[in-house]
Amino acid sequence: MKFKKILCCFIFLQFLLFAAHSFAKDTDLYIDSESTIEPNILIIFDTSGSMNDAPGDKRYCTYDPNFSYPQPATIPSVSATKVYRMNSGQWFKNGNPTVYKNSVGEVPCGNARTELTAYNDGVYQGKPDNTDCKSGTSRTIATGNWLRFNYADQELKEACSKSKLQIAKEVITDFLDDVEGVRVGVMIFNDKFYRNDGHAETEGGRIGKEIKSLDDAHRTDLINYIDSITTNAWTPLAETLYEAGLYFQGTKSYFNSPPFKSPETIYTSPIQYYCQKNYVILMTDGLSTVDRNAILETAIGDRNNDKKEPPCSDPSKPCYWSYGGEGSHYLDDVAKYLYDTDLHSLQGKQNIVTYTIGFELDSSAGSDAPQAKELLQSAATLGHGKFYTTEGSAGLADAFASVLNEVLAKTSSFVAPIVPVSKMERTTAGDKIYLAFFRPKQSGMWSGNIKKYGVAQSNDPSKGIVVGDILDASGAKALDSMGAFYPSSISFWSSSADGGEVEVGGVGEKLQSRTTERNIYTLLPGDAVDEDNGPDSNTSFDLTHSWNAFTKANSRLTSSILAVSSGDRDGLIDFVRGIDVYDDNHNGLTDDKRDWMLGSFLHSRPYIIHYADRTVIYAGANDGMLHAFDDATGEELWGFIPPVLLSRLKELHTDTPGEFVDGSPKAYVTYDSDGVTVTKAILIFGLRRGGNYYYALDVTDPTAPKYLWRIYRDRENKGGSTHYYQELSQTWSTPVIGKVAYGTGEKWVAIFGAGYDDGQDIVSNPPADDYGRGVYMADVLTGDCIWWKSYRGGQTDMTHCIPSDVAAIDLDGDGRIDRIYVGDANARMWRFNIGDLNKNGNSDPSEWTAKMIFKSNSGSSEKRKIFYPPDVTLEKDSTGEYEMLFFGTGDREDPKGTKDVDRIYAFKDRNASTTKGEPDLVDVTGFYSLSADQQTAKINEIKSKDGWYIILDRKAGEKCLATPVVYNKVAYYTTFSPSTEAIGDPCFIGEGTATLYAVNYGTGEAVFNLDLTNDSGGTVVKAKSDRSTVIGSAIPSGVVITVVGGKVTAYIGVGGGVSRPMLSTTRSMFPVHWKLVF
Repeated sequence: MKFKKILCCFIFLQFLLFAAHSFAKDTDLYIDSESTIEPNILIIFDTSGSMNDAPGDKRYCTYDPNFSYPQPATIPSVSATKVYRMNSGQWFKNGNPTVYKNSVGEVPCGNARTELTAYNDGVYQGKPDNTDCKSGTSRTIATGNWLRFNYADQELKEACSKSKLQIAKEVITDFLDDVEGVRVGVMIFNDKFYRNDGHAETEGGRIGKEIKSLDDAHRTDLINYIDSITTNAWTPLAETLYEAGLYFQGTKSYFNSPPFKSPETIYTSPIQYYCQKNYVILMTDGLSTVDRNAILETAIGDRNNDKKEPPCSDPSKPCYWSYGGEGSHYLDDVAKYLYDTDLHSLQGKQNIVTYTIGFELDSSAGSDAPQAKELLQSAATLGHGKFYTTEGSAGLADAFASVLNEVLAKTSSFVAPIVPVSKMERTTAGDKIYLAFFRPKQSGMWSGNIKKYGVAQSNDPSKGIVVGDILDASGAKALDSMGAFYPSSISFWSSSADGGEVEVGGVGEKLQSRTTERNIYTLLPGDAVDEDNGPDSNTSFDLTHSWNAFTKANSRLTSSILAVSSGDRDGLIDFVRGIDVYDDNHNGLTDDKRDWMLGSFLHSRPYIIHYADRTVIYAGANDGMLHAFDDATGEELWGFIPPVLLSRLKELHTDTPGEFVDGSPKAYVTYDSDGVTVTKAILIFGLRRGGNYYYALDVTDPTAPKYLWRIYRDRENKGGSTHYYQELSQTWSTPVIGKVAYGTGEKWVAIFGAGYDDGQDIVSNPPADDYGRGVYMADVLTGDCIWWKSYRGGQTDMTHCIPSDVAAIDLDGDGRIDRIYVGDANARMWRFNIGDLNKNGNSDPSEWTAKMIFKSNSGSSEKRKIFYPPDVTLEKDSTGEYEMLFFGTGDREDPKGTKDVDRIYAFKDRNASTTKGEPDLVDVTGFYSLSADQQTAKINEIKSKDGWYIILDRKAGEKCLATPVVYNKVAYYTTFSPSTEAIGDPCFIGEGTATLYAVNYGTGEAVFNLDLTNDSGGTVVKAKSDRSTVIGSAIPSGVVITVVGGKVTAYIGVGGGVSRPMLSTTRSMFPVHWKLVF
């Protein structure tokens, strides 16, 4: 298995309409792959004498006649007290044992009786039939007890074949062979020496090999050193951990300087950077022994005040001991000291996290095992690490893997969990999860990948699996308790364990190992091609046609179209197709494959379509293509390069390639009466920062895609001359596909915001937006604009761009959209009433209305923005029915900004005639600082006003960067607070604080007891801190709630993995509508 560092990953559980993007300017949070600070790991290797022993139950190593061995399942039943003989050289001829005597006492030969009951014997070969032991037939006889020993479980016997020392050497060698992205050193106990009174002593430990980065030379040096280790020590755990602290401090050694050793040892600290993480992994097979130097009391003392450390009567002499064998209980105190203490002069705090591994404690420590476990557990707890108790080589390997997973998980990132709707039952989520990854780089094209895992549909207590757990291809849990990948986990399609690695496994690995030519298409000039208005009968719209092939052989793919010289044309085509024509791997070859072909899935969320005979995954990537992958095999079916990007492909081989197909696809899909056969599938996707275009492909036959239409700024409707899309800007808004009443009938449409105006990139004082100020509705079949509201279209109060997806609502349950909500870049919320029938029974788009219903900013000095759609609930009170909108503010393009003070809102849309603002809502930020009567008054005030809001004041720059979700009267919001380190600092890794808010959707009160520290005497105290809990250190997705295995479960993608938030329970749930089309 591999223990490499997880970089960045976006997880997509595809089943609900939710916006969990990460936007372009947030990429600076992830540019750390080239400057990541490797953590320091010091392995303390137990070299006490007991490590020479074999692990496990010693009675299975050597026959013990005084122990009654259990009946093995592998042999016929034998009586422990009877004596059996070999029959024709077999103990079990014809499958049955042959009884010689009913007991040892019945054996005539005295020598035979002695050997049958001897320790480490149990078998007699000779002539046992007579008392002289000389006459009679030669036989081989043994007791049934010995047969049970001899045929015992092989795992029990194999444990005797190697010493613990040998096992530990092999495991740590394998660990060192595989691990990357860390700095490692090794420490052992000092050798025994003899005092004047002849007593054997061990004082502390020594650094065997200093901590260094694991290049090939240091790796080899460490492995050779491990192989040379011998045992000649007691078990001075506390003294050795104390010495390790001196090493990290870079100060004078205590146990490796006079009077213990000469010459004096002065350490050089391995700590290089103020943000560098430091870890000790202490592996031992027993309890502390000869571990009571006076320095433990004078320098450490009883740090945790547990009174288990007897004082020294004379600080110049050894202390009394806590355990037999002159052991002490100072280990946990040293671990606490090393965690609590700043060990270096660099800014901030440089401390040590201590992990402890108890190896074969039960067999090694015997009756002392409970005390040994308690001490090691306490040391790990106080050292803020973890304690592992293990048996055998597999257990020890798992322990080291788990520790490393803990260490590396702290620098991982995940976002946006999603599960496709079940192919067979559209009211439940599917049993697979698709994870889209990207790996940031300081320069050049970022790598990407998509992997598939399972989702547990039922509980399996024997494996510790619960409904909703993410499973690997073997059915084992893929993530540990912290949400990080087990390095040994293997995703579907992968050939070996790939864990959370970007450039291992998944569809990317399938692409790397592909032996056939890739199918890459574009749209090239043909005979009277009309790119805007659909294919008609022109064969050029068949993307599989030879003249749309992205190949060197296609003469239509000219150097001028690619915007390169004729000499560079072929090289660029080969590079895009995956050939290392520029020798980026420096192997001297220019016709081999690039080390990794697939580009990053940075903001594009995969979309899954189930066909009758296959399932296909569609996703845009920043390698210039929209990709289609076969779900069964992970193989790429084809890639499509939008023609507008052809002239930019040369940027892929630059230091800053930019974005290409960075938007998320959505599809209009219809099925035959069988509910399985796809009769029409139209895939629609934007480019986000890749351009100002939307494209539509007919993927009814996923192996023969056809080009349908494009939407761009100067497009005209078919048969017309009006440029309806003049407001269109960067196509950030993922289309919402649904049905609307239109005229006397209905239409299937795609609804989207007019996009992002990149003038908003100027954070301090952005200019007035020129584009993006509107909302569009397009016919999914043709791309024609059938309705719009925009600044250029006469809605002059729409002055700010709308990059957000829209929230489309069916108010009356007839399957048609009646209302649209969306926020803009000036934190204003808009409502659009559509589809209503007029007095003539028609739905006339000219009568559909637009209205600004709420504004967050009270003046030009406030710069709050809305990037995500609201969640909407339908409510009713004594004054009538209304919609309640839940949303937050935050600039996704400036995730590290701290100037704006953002909010989370719950707003009641009662169709008021005026635009509401914060004065019309109740500020409940300080609700818990009020008296009980004041709190009651505040709740009553909410009932009479238009909602509530909370000021995000926990940390500077806290902002809401995802769509909230309301479930069972609880509103869930996620927020991000930025890091403030300078970008030029090598310690900068773009992390901050991810927080989950769970509040009463009607009042903003805390729902769960999320802060246990303010409770007292068993009494739950609700306070402001109970509204939220920290869930990670990267930008989180929104909460995704779905039905898995008949149960409601939830996910949040966040740095380090997937968080599973607490849900408010409900008595029962019946699915009545699956919100898929919107």
